[in-house]
Amino acid sequence: MGLFDKFNNGKKLELTEAEAVFCIFLSIIYADGKMSDDEMSGLGYYFSKIKLFKKMTISELFSEFQKVFKGFEYNTEKVVESCCPFISAENRLPVFIYCCDFVYSDSTEKPNEERILEKIMYGLTLDENLAENVIQIMKRKSQL
Repeated sequence: MGLFDKFNNGKKLELTEAEAVFCIFLSIIYADGKMSDDEMSGLGYYFSKIKLFKKMTISELFSEFQKVFKGFEYNTEKVVESCCPFISAENRLPVFIYCCDFVYSDSTEKPNEERILEKIMYGLTLDENLAENVIQIMKRKSQL
């Protein structure tokens, strides 16, 4: 399936950047099948700080995520692949950093989350060395 394959009654996926970022955030959070208290806390905190979300509510963005998630048959990898192109060049690294923070904010096993994080890195066309440095920094941050 390509990035813009049709779903939802033949309509192509169209999202605002804020909706795409929120969908990516929830995809990484749900990659392990649950949302931890730390992840929920982080999402609420970031939601209140990120300017893209300024005139939006979590409820309306969550509703959009549910449509996209259902449209891609509940596959977080497909959601990520389809949402990354909606992220502007200047927001790609910050989005990746936030995603790393979600992944390393709890102490659960990380294989599914790290696989999605890698999809995000490639989808956002980030340099691998830069992404590895960010991951190491965020891992260290979570150990403080």
